[in-house]
Amino acid sequence: METCYLSSTFDTSLFCWIEKLNVQLLFRMRFLEGSDTTAEVRGDVSDPIANYETSYYTRGDTPKGEAVHLARDFGYICETEFPAKAVSEYLNRQHTDPTDLHSRKNMLLATKQLCKEFTDLLAQDRTPIGNSRPSPILEPGIQSCLTHFSLITHGFGAPAICAALTALQNYLTEALKGMDKMFLNNNNSNRHTSGEGPVSKNGDKEEKHRK
Repeated sequence: METCYLSSTFDTSLFCWIEKLNVQLLFRMRFLEGSDTTAEVRGDVSDPIANYETSYYTRGDTPKGEAVHLARDFGYICETEFPAKAVSEYLNRQHTDPTDLHSRKNMLLATKQLCKEFTDLLAQDRTPIGNSRPSPILEPGIQSCLTHFSLITHGFGAPAICAALTALQNYLTEALKGMDKMFLNNNNSNRHTSGEGPVSKNGDKEEKHRK
């Protein structure tokens, strides 16, 4: 397993939360493997996952209920902690050719629209969760497919995808802001460049007039 070394400025509380999330996900993966594996995990006192599992059994949480909680936490982290601005600035610096700015902006806008369409579709998923039985919005064919995916992921799948797409949308928004600044800087630079000619001519006329 690869070890990540964190700087001293990293938020310790966030790191602890991520570690807890990782343990929860690992436990749920083992839980889905079957009752035999689960029994083995519960019997291993030295396994930290077993300790988490014991607390969950005591609390009485179901796999689906816990998965929904994990999805919400994951969504919050993607919304608040993903470095969308830093990533956009890094990638924008690799595409500074003025001739490519318009095409790149169009690609960003198109990607943003496609992501929105996909996210809007998932937001209309009315898969029953817990005791809720929401009325379907989508056609039965596509709803049944989304329900199947939601059930086999215990409710974690679709919200997790939406959370990841939220991070992507935030990146696209920041990238477009950066592109607008690049357009503005190029326009200002072009104005200054085009203004050098008349200024130079006026300067020559004034010089001749003084002579």
